[in-house]
Amino acid sequence: MVAQHHERPDGSGYPDGLRDGAICSGACVLALVDAFESVMLKHAQQGQRRSMLRAVAELNASERQFDPYWLQLFNQVVRTRLELGNVVGGG
Repeated sequence: MVAQHHERPDGSGYPDGLRDGAICSGACVLALVDAFESVMLKHAQQGQRRSMLRAVAELNASERQFDPYWLQLFNQVVRTRLELGNVVGGG
């Protein structure tokens, strides 16, 4: 998972330039979580509070970076958590 989490569905990632189904599911999930945490942390360090929705929007704007299937599932989880009010800083 760790070795593949910088791979991209279109083959433009690294270290091996893997495409779509050649990337394990765990690596696809790890790539999303890593990027999400990075976006949230980057803005927190700059003294700006970034809402979870804005961070998710930033991930969704990366057209080629994430597997669309896993991105859709990630979006569903975030949406459900926000609807349930279980997310700190979700505003």
